[in-house]
Amino acid sequence: MVCSSVAPSTLRLNLWAEQCDSYSFPESQCLRLSPKLWLVNFTVEHQLSTQEHVGYDIVEAESGKSVLPEDIRYAKHSNINVQLTDTADHILHGSCRNPQHPSADSLVMLDDRVSRSIVNEQYNDTPDLLLLTGDQIYADHIAGPTLASIQKVIDLLALPNEQFEASVLADSSTLHSGEVELYDRDRLLPRYHDSTSRLKNFLNQQQTAIFSSRDCENHLISFSEFIAMYLLNWSPELWKAIDFDALEPKSIAAEHIETWTKEKQTLRGFVKGLPKVRRLLAHIPTYMIFDDHDVTDDWNLTVGWEKAAYEHPFSKQIIGNALFSYLLCQAWGNNPKQMEADWSDELATFFSDVTSDSSTTWCFNQNRHKDFVTALLRYEKWHYTLDSHPKVVVLDTRTRRWRSESKMNKPSGLMDWEAMVEFQQELLGLDSVVVVSPAPMFGVKFIETLQAAATKLGNPLIIDAENWMAHPAVPIHCYRFLPTAKHLRTSSFSPAMFTIHLSMT
Repeated sequence: MVCSSVAPSTLRLNLWAEQCDSYSFPESQCLRLSPKLWLVNFTVEHQLSTQEHVGYDIVEAESGKSVLPEDIRYAKHSNINVQLTDTADHILHGSCRNPQHPSADSLVMLDDRVSRSIVNEQYNDTPDLLLLTGDQIYADHIAGPTLASIQKVIDLLALPNEQFEASVLADSSTLHSGEVELYDRDRLLPRYHDSTSRLKNFLNQQQTAIFSSRDCENHLISFSEFIAMYLLNWSPELWKAIDFDALEPKSIAAEHIETWTKEKQTLRGFVKGLPKVRRLLAHIPTYMIFDDHDVTDDWNLTVGWEKAAYEHPFSKQIIGNALFSYLLCQAWGNNPKQMEADWSDELATFFSDVTSDSSTTWCFNQNRHKDFVTALLRYEKWHYTLDSHPKVVVLDTRTRRWRSESKMNKPSGLMDWEAMVEFQQELLGLDSVVVVSPAPMFGVKFIETLQAAATKLGNPLIIDAENWMAHPAVPIHCYRFLPTAKHLRTSSFSPAMFTIHLSMT
């Protein structure tokens, strides 16, 4: 996937395998999100040997000059080099990447490790895959300086405006006009009357926020905000373009100034590491899957939560915007053929119907936007498999859940019966398999006990009561089909993210 502020028709992809081949970007694989932003989900068929190193570069069509920054290449290499293989013996794994967290970004350390391998031509030590298994962004926990940066990116790239329904805000432009202060969005988010919680009934607190995160005072809302967050999360370019170091808060209460200052200092470290993060992702085949924070905390935790969220037009739109951006920025690269078959025509029609209310601002067609959100919420093909050796099976434990028919606030099972049957079919006859579940299959007993207690009190959202053992019959039935790896080694790589080395012999 390539994000470009230059028209893709002026660019070409050069690919070096046994020879150099040059490709233009087909119009059907280019999506214009705004007057100044294109998204290119480019795929090309290439016959591989068992293991092969492929080089690539993106160049100007006329001059042949590279448009990629120099620091995206490793030393001694004139191109980006990727090891393509049908094996999955050496897998890097990570999840939960929060820019304002004080811990160092572990992807930077992974880049240092890969850099040493590539520079020393120790290709056997180069990872086959990078699996990012949930919470690639934290839509519900955004730092104040990050939200202010998002607003600047929206203006810089003229990202689309959208109208809101059942909200005190008329449209997304009001989010950035100064009317809404930083750290004050939680009062804008929808609420509902919850009569199912014994604890809340006892405390007379039936009015409940649909978005249950304790840190949602800067929650992302519009499609353009989600897109801008992804762009800022993986690349340093826009941080430089908006001059992040000089960024100052405009609409902020005095009580939040200290928080702003601390968050900005932490974010400086995050931004400093982004050139290495971008380089890592350019060199390692990377696959992703959502968990809850890519959308919002406790996403689809109970049938009561779903009923409240999807029956309210504003919360439904916010969740839809999260999935819209996930489709474009994560899901498409996991299974390009499936996504292209299911969404290309609809996306082309959707963005062809985006109108301009001025020479620079694009606006969504409200009815078409609502229909697209509904289609996204009904979609059931976010899961995927990689036909590697061993096979990699990536589960969707968020949108295909078993819903309780007896209690509205009972935690939903992570996969419904149809999803479980499909999962079992993927496992039959295999000697070994890598299973990716965003929710832990093997939890911590103490935490699971607390989750069970919170559920009995009628408030499962307090401690995220979602794990496989909350529904013992499901994993027990599933484990009967899981093959046993003859050799499994795990090694800690860092406190925030870790590496799993799988050797199947």
